[in-house]
Amino acid sequence: MENFVDGPVYAKCPKRSWIIGKLESWDKSKNVGSVKAINDGGDTLANLKEQDVHPMRDGGAVEDVDDLLLLTELHDATLLHCIRHRYMKDVIYTNIGAITVALNPFNFKIPRYMDTMMPTYLSEGEVIEKSLPHSWACAHNTYYEMKRDAKDQCILVSGESGAGKTEASKIVMKYLAAVSCIRGEAAVREEAALVGQKINSSSPALEAFGNAKTVRNDNSSRFGKFMRVKFNDNSFLVGAHITKYLLEKSRIVTASPGERIYHSFYLIIRCKDRAKYLLGDDKQYRSLNAGQTLNNPEFNTHEEFEEVCKSMTTMGISDANIQSLWKAVAGILHFENVEFTAEGEGSIPTPASLAHINNGCQMWNIDQNSYLQEVRENTLTIMGNQVRKLLTPAMAQDARSAVNKSIYDNAFSWLVSECNSNLDKEDCSNWIGLLDIFGFEDFKHNSFEQLCINLTNETLQHHYNMYIFCKDVEECRGEGIDMSDVSFPDNTPCLKMISASGGVMALLDEECQLGSGSDASFFSKVTGKFNGFPFFIVDKLSRTNFVIRHYAGDVSYDTTDFREKNLDTLKDAWKLLLRTSRDELIKELLPAPVDVKGPKPTVSVFFRRQLQELMDLINSTSPHWIRCVKPHPAKKALMFDNISVMNQLSSSGVLGTVKIRKAGYAVRIPKDQFLGDFKIVSAAAGTPNTLDGIFQACGYSKNDAQIGTRRVFLRSHIYMDLEARKKKALLNSTKVVQAFSHVVCAFQKANKAMFASNRLLIDELRKHVRQLLAAQDKEMQARQKLMQDAARLWKLLLGKEAQAAKAVKQGEAEKRAKIIRAMRIEHEEQREQLEDQETSAREEFQIVLQELYIDMRFRWDISQRAAEERQARREHAEVEKALMIRRREACERRREHDRQHMFQQCSKRMEPTVAREDKTIRSLQRIQKQKQLELEAAQRQMEKELHREETVQKHRQEIQHQREERAQENLRKRLHTSQAVAMRDVAFERYYRVMREDFEWQKLERQMLKGQQLVLEEARQAFLREKAESDKLRRKTLEEEDSKVRTQQRLVMEERRQRDEQQSKITAEKALEDEKRQLVEERKQREAIHVRKREKEVERAIGWDNDRRERILLQRPDITKSDIDDSPLAMRVPAPTPFI
Repeated sequence: MENFVDGPVYAKCPKRSWIIGKLESWDKSKNVGSVKAINDGGDTLANLKEQDVHPMRDGGAVEDVDDLLLLTELHDATLLHCIRHRYMKDVIYTNIGAITVALNPFNFKIPRYMDTMMPTYLSEGEVIEKSLPHSWACAHNTYYEMKRDAKDQCILVSGESGAGKTEASKIVMKYLAAVSCIRGEAAVREEAALVGQKINSSSPALEAFGNAKTVRNDNSSRFGKFMRVKFNDNSFLVGAHITKYLLEKSRIVTASPGERIYHSFYLIIRCKDRAKYLLGDDKQYRSLNAGQTLNNPEFNTHEEFEEVCKSMTTMGISDANIQSLWKAVAGILHFENVEFTAEGEGSIPTPASLAHINNGCQMWNIDQNSYLQEVRENTLTIMGNQVRKLLTPAMAQDARSAVNKSIYDNAFSWLVSECNSNLDKEDCSNWIGLLDIFGFEDFKHNSFEQLCINLTNETLQHHYNMYIFCKDVEECRGEGIDMSDVSFPDNTPCLKMISASGGVMALLDEECQLGSGSDASFFSKVTGKFNGFPFFIVDKLSRTNFVIRHYAGDVSYDTTDFREKNLDTLKDAWKLLLRTSRDELIKELLPAPVDVKGPKPTVSVFFRRQLQELMDLINSTSPHWIRCVKPHPAKKALMFDNISVMNQLSSSGVLGTVKIRKAGYAVRIPKDQFLGDFKIVSAAAGTPNTLDGIFQACGYSKNDAQIGTRRVFLRSHIYMDLEARKKKALLNSTKVVQAFSHVVCAFQKANKAMFASNRLLIDELRKHVRQLLAAQDKEMQARQKLMQDAARLWKLLLGKEAQAAKAVKQGEAEKRAKIIRAMRIEHEEQREQLEDQETSAREEFQIVLQELYIDMRFRWDISQRAAEERQARREHAEVEKALMIRRREACERRREHDRQHMFQQCSKRMEPTVAREDKTIRSLQRIQKQKQLELEAAQRQMEKELHREETVQKHRQEIQHQREERAQENLRKRLHTSQAVAMRDVAFERYYRVMREDFEWQKLERQMLKGQQLVLEEARQAFLREKAESDKLRRKTLEEEDSKVRTQQRLVMEERRQRDEQQSKITAEKALEDEKRQLVEERKQREAIHVRKREKEVERAIGWDNDRRERILLQRPDITKSDIDDSPLAMRVPAPTPFI
């Protein structure tokens, strides 16, 4: 990781998950570093481990891809920031393999996702290739895959509350209705469109009775739904069938703060005709105000009440049944306001509750007295005889709520069955299943419902893992990759621990079958059996909680009321009472009592049976996934919370895909791109510039990286190693280029410095060169004038020859010869005159050039001497610097030696102190161990006492059971006598007296147990106090010893420092004198060398031409013979001109 210092990285922040920052430092010894955030406040995260830092590619750019599996490197950080980057651009859908990740935009006006864009998707072929990812694309591909393969399909929609599961299901359903109607005859298309409208019209009614407001979502589905959308042989939509799973019953009667019970209760209280349901103001109903939240943006007005009624009418439900359904809801509201007070051993309703009982019984059309009798009493069957038992106020309220829950749950099931009777068609060819299921849940308090929900998600995740694993293996084998050594994550042991025979659910069912079963006994059995299991953790601080390690995280479950919720039994008397109702619908809501032999099926048995049927159904289809994510708890557009999104991606199985990929070859790069990115690694190692050459340079095995037909497959740590090697090779190449650039810059600076120092000489040279060029121009003009004069002369000569010829003709031969001789003499004189002029001009130019050279050579010597002196000063400075470095190193070595010597002395002095401290620590450890043994002995004694108390309790229960049997036997024998009634009353009185005595005895036992716990806690506190005091004393002793040692160290170091300063001062003075003496000697040597060099140059000079020397002396009286002898023009070979 040290290779990525000063580079962009992803860092894991506890408050903001993965953020982008700059790696400022990395401590290789501790394997930790610090990162400074770039955009998230600029904070610095220190002490980050290697797994909390991940380097970025391409200088920190975030990749933007439609399929996250196409990311160059698949990691939690790259995945998160790609999704965030797209979401901020209003691109809410992203694929990750077979999954479509849908972020709730909280904005329904994004242009690319409006219904007007649906034809773009409908117009594509069997597979969406051009359009962006969308729920429409998932539905499109699913439909055509069903049509092509003639095989059933399913789309699994999941996510936390508020993530948009219900809306995603509606979008998919709407698209399936549209895509099935784009071809075929008009009548068939109209019929399919009508079926689609009916399916969509069922949503308001199901949402009103199955959805509620939560802190996370204003319209949260509180049940699971699997809808089979059916198609005929021509792939036209013909019907649908709905199956519900696990309606949240506790929300029928109560809600947590900030939440509401089901929407239907608020709709009936808001309707204009609430008087006919005998309802008043909403504030007077306890269940409506359980969460202190009466209002909600959805399902809160009379208009929405009418819309729900219209939805049920569209589904074919009669007006009478609609009214009966609302009466059942109104009756629950009335009955939930009933309160009880104690009366003797039983209970009676409060006076204010009688009106609510009367109104509720009118709504359900049942007898009020019968209701009062069943809610206050319970019927026990003893030896074949039925005995009435009075219920306490708390038990009466539980009985009241139990029948309310059963009525509402069965009413919702009836509503679903009515939808099916209107939508379902038996004659279908294939179907597409649409699963809208609750997401993984982890709250502060998790109970039996959360265990069932998380078991469902665990099972679906197992199915997803196996499916994705198979697809990944097929893809790798298609590329020619060996996958024999690759293993993938498997949550099968966790599933077996929960749902298999002998698992958590089975132990709970076993506890429910026991008459003396309890939540404490169930907790004891579960922790005793699974303690030490990899997926099970015992919460040592609690006697009711255990932790299960699910694929999405650890969840703590509270076993309180587990047994009661799993039984969920309703006594047959309630069923008989409801069947006496004069309302045709209400009388059928609860099934007739059935005499079941053996134990009755529990909720967990029924749920696991349903879950197994669902998985069998899904396994028979080709699955597709839509994972809905809520980007921010504030539920506002363009707000993104990293922590929340990462938790949802983990719980929805998206990060499970990353784990599967990481278990195999997580990084998959096209061959050309891989070779272009990493060929520098092979070049640095000297191996061939090929893929095999790169692997050879790094020494990778087949298990680390493999080459496919189109891509290169790498493991994550191998890819990071390659990036580090690439950066190191680039750094080395950069150093070479920088060194060459520094050399070039140095030459350029030297040339500029030389040019600046010789500027005056160069300007003078330029001046004389211009003069030379001017002289050459004058010479050229003179030669041209000479040629012109010669031409005139020859012309005159020819004219005179013509005259001579004419004279010859006239007989004047002598005269002609005389003229010719005169002409020749004149011509020769002119020629000699021109030659003399040319020679004198040339000699004058040479004299001027010689004077210029003498002057420039003198200046050059002066500059050369100055440069030599500067070089000498630089060398002297370097020598001084080297001497100072050597002196500093010598001082450091002496100081290090002194420190080591002092450390050894201090160590010898500290040995007795350390020995004493070790002895003190060992004694404290022995005391601590002794206290621990005493505490363990006390705990064992406590356990023995508890075991003895349990034995006594069991013995007492057996005695009580024997007493009950004897009482029953005596009662049975005496019923045949004339005093049967009196004896029965006596028997009951004795029975209740025994029960009261047992209750008092149990109360006494609890007080004794509490006293023992207090004694144990006091012993533990005393032990902790003694330990704290001993630790404090030991720390104080160590601090005093450390203070003494540090004082001695400071004194010794001060003395050593003073001696070092004196010694270094003496040494520096001696070295300075030696250096001065050496510099004087070196300067003398350089001057001698310079004189010898000048003498050699003079000796190499060549003599002058004597005639030429004399001619110059005659023409230039101002020049002496010595000047000519010293001039370089006296040499036959020109002198060098370094200034040029």
